[in-house]
Amino acid sequence: MNRRWEIDANFQGGGFGVGTDVDLSAEGYANWRVARHLELRLGYMMVHYKLTVANVSIASFQRTLVSRQTLHGPEFAIGIPF
Repeated sequence: MNRRWEIDANFQGGGFGVGTDVDLSAEGYANWRVARHLELRLGYMMVHYKLTVANVSIASFQRTLVSRQTLHGPEFAIGIPF
């Protein structure tokens, strides 16, 4: 836009059975340069992953371990750019 504003978006995806089954993250934010060495960031972020591990032994039980989590929310930051 101009030298005082910077808008950016980021998306990453992975997993595919190597480490995790699904691994996704997305982020969008706007940086406002208030002064020469002061910056404010406003944005939103989402992270989702699913991990499946077969043949987990707990005592005498055999089970498949599934861990799944989705996190999302606003992002506020103060930066000191040089």
